Amino acid sequence: MKLIKRKIKVYGGKEIYILTPYAISPNITAGHDNKGFVLIWGNGSGYQFLTECFSIAAELHKDEILYLPVRYQVGKEFTDTFQGCECNYDIVCRNYCETQISIKEIEDILKIKSRTEEIIQRNPKINKEFIDRWKTNRRLTVKIHKRNMYISTNRDGFHSLTYGAMNLTEYGDVYIEDYLPHMHYDWSENTSSSIGINLYYWNDRKNK
Repeated sequence: MKLIKRKIKVYGGKEIYILTPYAISPNITAGHDNKGFVLIWGNGSGYQFLTECFSIAAELHKDEILYLPVRYQVGKEFTDTFQGCECNYDIVCRNYCETQISIKEIEDILKIKSRTEEIIQRNPKINKEFIDRWKTNRRLTVKIHKRNMYISTNRDGFHSLTYGAMNLTEYGDVYIEDYLPHMHYDWSENTSSSIGINLYYWNDRKNK
């Protein structure tokens, strides 16, 4: 995947690197239902994009953050189906084994304009195997703050999310009327305020 890499200097001279996909899929969105559940919606194409993104997040280097400013054209059918939900939140992925940084610090960093920017290529290996639960238990934190969704876990956690996203690509880009395929990730997270994340398949009827 082609990425834009921005270098940001923060207090004390520390450098943080923000990676953003050069092309963001228009078929993915993220948000919550105002009842405590955090969700990502997308069709097969959207989840193919997310499969690659989670794979990259699993292999983030020291002081790197993956930033996905997703934007989805929300239609009436979406809002009718997911009444009360809010979407089009940006996704921020952090591998906590590599980058120790708070949400407040990340939000401050995202506001800074970088003077150093380059195009890089990352082609991580996509995990195609189920990750044992004991490797992911209590290793996931998902939080919504302002207009951002923060996903923080380790390599195994992102590989497990990769596996789930990859499974949802199998539905392709068709409208499904009778049910909503989904994957739920709730691994007894390491903070009481994090309740996991739901990956939902969704494709507009107009694309049927």
